[in-house]
Amino acid sequence: TFLDAGFTGFPSFGSVSIERGHFAKLFVPLFPFYAIAFIKYRKILLFIAFLFINLINFSASGHVFLLCYIALFLFFNKSKILKWYVYLITLFISSTIVITFTTFFRNQLFGIIEKINRLGLQGDTEGGRGLNVFTEYIQTYPLGISYGGSTLRIATDLPEINMGIYSFLAQFSFVSFLLIIGFISLNYTVIKRSRNLLDKDVRNILIIGILVSGIIYCVDILWFTPTIWLPLILCSKLSRLSKTNSNKR
Repeated sequence: TFLDAGFTGFPSFGSVSIERGHFAKLFVPLFPFYAIAFIKYRKILLFIAFLFINLINFSASGHVFLLCYIALFLFFNKSKILKWYVYLITLFISSTIVITFTTFFRNQLFGIIEKINRLGLQGDTEGGRGLNVFTEYIQTYPLGISYGGSTLRIATDLPEINMGIYSFLAQFSFVSFLLIIGFISLNYTVIKRSRNLLDKDVRNILIIGILVSGIIYCVDILWFTPTIWLPLILCSKLSRLSKTNSNKR
């Protein structure tokens, strides 16, 4: 366990870094694979355990990512949720856990909401997510500070920068726009090609992973986390295999 960063007053469990919340950031992107286990193999308890583990790691960005995954999951499966009793049971159990959780840990959750509002929405120099931090980098280095990955992203004598998209733009400058266009094009191509997938449930869940990966990339500096990009890679590979098998038939 590690103590919080001053927002929740509650230790984080299962952390992998002395900076709290990293476990949630690494674990939440596995949502598509736990969702596949739930959809295809009815692993209800496993799916609920996954949600619970992420909830007890009080990470603002981790909770935002999880909310994005769940919202898209409910959207893609809205017809099944209304039709299949197993989804209704899972939704009921999950809702009960969430309500109980929010009742006992409301102060911690209010701390998370405060952090999201102060550092994420309003921007804060202290957290490295403010627009003023990005502006300072661009004004000082209009051609970019060069690529330093997720670790070597801070220029000497400039404040820490933690907003994913800000850091990306600050490192690559005008070249970043070409890379972003290429990334969007790649996602679009893979999603379009995924129509070849015979298993529509798996396709939808992998698409959820692809869509949320873009959100994660903009919000946080997690470029080093392979689990974020796995849905894109798997969707591409499975689509090619499905097309090959269809042609053989």
